[in-house]
Amino acid sequence: MKALWRKLTQHSGDPTENIPWYAPPLMAVFIVGAYALVQTLGATGF
Repeated sequence: MKALWRKLTQHSGDPTENIPWYAPPLMAVFIVGAYALVQTLGATGF
């Protein structure tokens, strides 16, 4: 996975080359979790 990410991001000047390989999935999980939390709070009346 890490090697694949390096291959994808080895273009010079690419701003994503300093992002660790696990950051995108973590961000996706965070966004989905935050959305689910908002939906739950909305459903319970907060």
